[in-house]
Amino acid sequence: MNIPNKITILRLLISVVAAVLMLFNLWISAFILVVIFWALDAVDGNLARRLKQETPQGVFMDLLSDKFLMISSFLIIGVRLDILFFYLGILMLLRDFVMDFLRITAASRAMVISPDKIGKFKGILFIVSSAGMILNKIAFGTNQTVQTSMILIASFGIALSYITLIVSLFRNKKILK
Repeated sequence: MNIPNKITILRLLISVVAAVLMLFNLWISAFILVVIFWALDAVDGNLARRLKQETPQGVFMDLLSDKFLMISSFLIIGVRLDILFFYLGILMLLRDFVMDFLRITAASRAMVISPDKIGKFKGILFIVSSAGMILNKIAFGTNQTVQTSMILIASFGIALSYITLIVSLFRNKKILK
């Protein structure tokens, strides 16, 4: 267990705690943990590459922690603050389910499907929108203009996610046969 993987495990624990805090409407504490989570996300990957300690387990745990925080944030924010975020979370969950199925099917045939090139950009859109929703709740109660802006940013990220899913399915259709 190397240092980058330990940081990734810490991120997974932080994501669970942040989700619980959101469930209990403890938005300031949740926001602080979300910021720490994303700061550590930059650290663990860069450190693993710099130290040449990238591992399949680390990559898996990194993706798992990212997905858990993003999807749970969208679902909880949707239930607590704006129902549209809930539906965006469901769309994200469905997209990830299909993509994971494709990756597992490929892996069972000794093939690898690499992450799409705009994955980081989509992630940034999701971070900005979910953190923006939480910050909006903390700072303004629920300013409708800010909320609508965050929903539009998240919707753009979801649209990109589905475009990349369709492209990935098309490129890898031989795997599904």
